[in-house]
Amino acid sequence: MIPLLLSLQATSPGTDPRLDVPTQLAIVMEPVASALAPLGKAKGCSLEVAAAIGDRKVGLHTENEPLGKTLDQLAEVLDSKWTPTQTGWRLDPIAERMNELASFKQVRNAALRDAAQKQLETHLAIVKKMTFPEYLAETQRLEQAARDAKKEDERRQLQEARWKLLYLDLMEYLTTYTYGTLSKAEKERFWNGEVFYATSAAFPGGRAVPEGASNWKDAYDTDDQPSKGDIRIFIRFDPLHRQMLSRMDRDGSSSRRLPSLSPFGVEEAMNEHPFVKRQTAWIQAVPFEARAEEAVKRLPEAGKGRWFGGYWSVAEVLARFHTRTGLPVVAMVGRKPWAVTDPDHDGKRYYWDQSGPEAKRGTLGAALLSLRSMGGQITQEKGGYLLVRPDDWFDRLDFEPPEGPVQAFEKLQKPTLDDYAVLATRLTPRQVFLLGRSTSGVFRHLPFPFGDGVSMLRLWGSLSSQQRALVRKGGSIPYASMSGPARGAFEAAVLDGIMDGANIGESAKRSFDGPWDGSLFQGLSLWGKTEGVSATGRSLPSPDDPSKEASWSGTGHDSPGIRFSLGRSEGDGMVYTLDNLGL
Repeated sequence: MIPLLLSLQATSPGTDPRLDVPTQLAIVMEPVASALAPLGKAKGCSLEVAAAIGDRKVGLHTENEPLGKTLDQLAEVLDSKWTPTQTGWRLDPIAERMNELASFKQVRNAALRDAAQKQLETHLAIVKKMTFPEYLAETQRLEQAARDAKKEDERRQLQEARWKLLYLDLMEYLTTYTYGTLSKAEKERFWNGEVFYATSAAFPGGRAVPEGASNWKDAYDTDDQPSKGDIRIFIRFDPLHRQMLSRMDRDGSSSRRLPSLSPFGVEEAMNEHPFVKRQTAWIQAVPFEARAEEAVKRLPEAGKGRWFGGYWSVAEVLARFHTRTGLPVVAMVGRKPWAVTDPDHDGKRYYWDQSGPEAKRGTLGAALLSLRSMGGQITQEKGGYLLVRPDDWFDRLDFEPPEGPVQAFEKLQKPTLDDYAVLATRLTPRQVFLLGRSTSGVFRHLPFPFGDGVSMLRLWGSLSSQQRALVRKGGSIPYASMSGPARGAFEAAVLDGIMDGANIGESAKRSFDGPWDGSLFQGLSLWGKTEGVSATGRSLPSPDDPSKEASWSGTGHDSPGIRFSLGRSEGDGMVYTLDNLGL
């Protein structure tokens, strides 16, 4: 009776006598709702989690710390609060913090779009004044005049005039020109991710490039070959990556893809936002500073991680960190990869003081340094606990996939094309993006299909079993006979392929010379061909140095695969290859 009465007076789990019990925890990565439910049940105190934050993944590592105190620290890490219920406690989001985060993302996205838009408008002012050949002639005239100038003031004025004209290559010029042809309504669709294009072969209703553009030579690209046929320009603003993509394609010559207009200075401009100030204040520069020289345990060599490419996850590294240091750890975790192959790597210096003394290897200070430098984590010391968050946790909330379907997929010994397609259709574009890149998220199976092939996976997943069987046998499915969802997936696969640099068959190119009136995809079909596809020569970022690539070979030289062609005929379409997948 007395413990029950005392529990009624508790203000948080940390003051609830039912939870004042030393508890050993070894939770590496689990959604917070499923992680807490059995803990509360064992103590006779229900621990609920609001649906809004129930899927957030946590890591909990303790030895003899009272469960209630650990739960108090968890609320701190998750920017949440504990609310008493009739049978225990519920972890709720703090409305003010949620609104603050939403405001930050909205303001930042608007600022990024505004910066990109201003840059485009600056380019457009130049494009409206002169053709590209005139632009090249003027920039070369100013450069030569500056070199010939006798007086410093005159040289400076000429250099400034040249600088104001920027350095536009032909693709940037045509990208800007095409953007300038969009109506106000079209621009809004463009900023929401729609692809627009212009062509020198435009017939009535099509969007045309400037007259004579096919004969323009790009002085900044020695491989560019004019006068080889028609020229096409495709532009898209990608809201997912907050980046503008352009593609220029000439008949008879190679095409190019160029990411551009990545705005600078936006993050700095956001520093005054309340969310950023709170995030900055949360970070403790040197946690456990008084214990920095303490020696930590040396664990047996870990070897490669269990994830594809030999990666370790930061969540797994935190478990080893707890074993090495004995510090109780409460962390917001996910599928973020550890940057090097050694999960017990020790850091040397704080990034803000590279000239300072090095941390001694094998000490708590060195282990803590590595969490930031190799793991991209921000930390805080509170109540004897180490509290941990990813430095990009606010963005990863949108990218982390739900563990249920992903873990079910990872249990498959050899997932097939159909299995990949099912998972691709169940996840959002951001979640698929994380799984498709080893530098973004750890994944047990081959991640490449979730990279450039994800549009094809979604198209495959939208087909009926009969249609899939037909394609496997080398048949084709006309666009006109596809279902509504399949048509949408087909259109996305074509446009994504274009912006990703896929080859386009000559007749398929002609589809883009007319108006965007719904007839663009008519006459195109999906063709499939099952064959042995070489899986050698693929590469992925090296865990030892993310800036470099490590070679990788598939399970065999001729791994099972399928080539898809999206076009008017099997040999004249856009080709996607999904290799090393069971069919």
